[in-house]
Amino acid sequence: MEMEILAHINALRIYLRILEYYEFHCQGTIRASGLCSALANCINLSNLTFYLIENQIGDEGASGLGSALANCINLSNLTLDLGGNYIGDEGASGLGSALANCINLSNLTLDLRQKQFICFGL
Repeated sequence: MEMEILAHINALRIYLRILEYYEFHCQGTIRASGLCSALANCINLSNLTFYLIENQIGDEGASGLGSALANCINLSNLTLDLGGNYIGDEGASGLGSALANCINLSNLTLDLRQKQFICFGL
């Protein structure tokens, strides 16, 4: 089981390197879909740091990432830097709702500074 988790973590590292220069949409891009699938299978992760800065992530991608993270029920420490993307109120809401399922989450560092103006509740 431990080797399987390490394999998933290594797969995540590889996917993150690939995605550094590519568009990220959890339901639209094969590479990102693979990343979300791999992440969703890492249910025993307790600490995770994601730097997905300026990857053209939109609402769909943010919600998909949130859905994948929601499966990580043992996650206690999460750093998620999504700065410089295109996440609007829908994506931020989807991400937040999904993270609410991470009941063991005690430390969350979240950067949602975006390239576009986001209106919440208007």
